[in-house]
Amino acid sequence: MSDTTLIEGVFPKRDPLAGVTADEVGPEIAAALGLQSVIEKVTAELLETCKQWVRRYVIVSDEQALILAAWILHTWTFEAAETTPYIHITAPERECGKSRLMETLAALAFNPVRSGGMTAAALVRCIDAKTPTIFLDEMDAQLSGDKEYAETIRGILNEGFRKGGKFYKVDGKNHDLREFNAYCPKCFAGIGKLPETVSSRSIAIEMRRKTGAETVKPLRQRETGISAQPIRARLEAWKAHGVVRQLEESRPAAIDGIGDRQNDISEPLLAIAGAAGADWIQRLTNALVAILKGGQSENVSTGVTLLMDIRSIFTERKADKIFSKELAVALCEIEGRPWADWNRGSGFKPNDLAKQLGKYRIHPQKVSIGADKLQGYRMEAFEDVWNRYCPVPPTFAGTPELSASLLAESGSGLVPGSGSGVNARNRSNPHEQRGVPAVPAVPAVQEQGELRI
Repeated sequence: MSDTTLIEGVFPKRDPLAGVTADEVGPEIAAALGLQSVIEKVTAELLETCKQWVRRYVIVSDEQALILAAWILHTWTFEAAETTPYIHITAPERECGKSRLMETLAALAFNPVRSGGMTAAALVRCIDAKTPTIFLDEMDAQLSGDKEYAETIRGILNEGFRKGGKFYKVDGKNHDLREFNAYCPKCFAGIGKLPETVSSRSIAIEMRRKTGAETVKPLRQRETGISAQPIRARLEAWKAHGVVRQLEESRPAAIDGIGDRQNDISEPLLAIAGAAGADWIQRLTNALVAILKGGQSENVSTGVTLLMDIRSIFTERKADKIFSKELAVALCEIEGRPWADWNRGSGFKPNDLAKQLGKYRIHPQKVSIGADKLQGYRMEAFEDVWNRYCPVPPTFAGTPELSASLLAESGSGLVPGSGSGVNARNRSNPHEQRGVPAVPAVPAVQEQGELRI
């Protein structure tokens, strides 16, 4: 069966509700007609279809695919959200499928625009005029290349995260100051770390080079475009039938154990999951916890890393005070940390320690240990900054439970089943999964006779 035949079964061309939306008829009539029920079912179908679409062409984990599916739906309704989460496709080496994943996402995303070959001025005007979904490839090269272009990209990414974000640029012969809209969905790919202000606004999707035993469907532009067309039509119809207002009014509960910025980028995706029902909120919450918490260590600053390492040293030694020189030596002995390479390889010194900790208003003082009295630190001096900058996250026994407030926001009384939990094996290794998934042949949604989207 061809892709087109398979997907046409999921998305019939007929649309009896054309021109009738929940926004237009109001919540009471919408409820009477069953529109909300239809939207919930269609949203769930679209999430599952987009998830399988991604996994058909690239090797990703179930959690990654679910997040990407929710992001695809977000690109069609981003105006309903206060923020737009960026997708950062990364890998340790080249040829790991980064560009292929971008092409896979662009096939379904709203108004996709690839930035390759654009000047800085063209990119700014494109976003302002079209509010597209922007795809930036080779992000590492672009940020380290032409200075004007790099600064433009950085400015757009910093300002275009929140709704109403503007990018200011001198324009025209008279060098007039103009403001340009910068808010739109964005996806970028590259090797290496991003600036901290950009990485904190992003969900990192780490790719790995596939093995000879792993198979995906070839991505050919013409065939993929034909296969994507009915799905895009279904996404357009979904947007047209009142889901934007529903998403605007959605207030998903924050996820415990992740930071405020990470909750900011999670909220628009959780709102979409809420439109699909409580089970989807649970599944997406689990996926976000797995991916965001897994990438936290890469987004931690040098100062916070130092605070965490000092806490570990105090804990391991079961001490409440330590000399500066001993603390510096202990830090240099931690493998994989930067302290041994400090000062061009001579290592972290007590003065370096004092300088770094001074930012947190922690200063060395005379401490007595046994018969010795030297400069050092007391553990109590760190308690406040540990709680503020690197609190110990709550421990989950299995998968995080769905809070009552989160269920309430979904508008559903359903209790998630046991099948909604995260599969630890798939989370840790997406490459454990073999074969090419088929885009599911979900039956057309029908409510109240001919009612469908």
